[in-house]
Amino acid sequence: MLSVAQGESVTAEARHILLVCDPPYGTHSSPVAACESLARVGGDFARLRPLPNLMCTMSYEPVTVAADGVWNGRTIHYRQTFGNSCSLAGATGPIFL
Repeated sequence: MLSVAQGESVTAEARHILLVCDPPYGTHSSPVAACESLARVGGDFARLRPLPNLMCTMSYEPVTVAADGVWNGRTIHYRQTFGNSCSLAGATGPIFL
């Protein structure tokens, strides 16, 4: 389960997205691309790398994301706040779109 919320924490108003990767499906708008991105890092969100040469504004409009689930039998709990939606997209690619 992926969650995206405006602000510095995931709240009840967050947008929740179901992503299943074997086979890719759920309520995610691009499950194949999201699953491929996760597969490249073995489901380890900490290993995701920002897009090179990405230019984002310095405006602070925080977005907090969370991922809770299972990847190849390993429990995943990920939380991160990004300065704005551009930096989120640059760092996580299609995963939280």
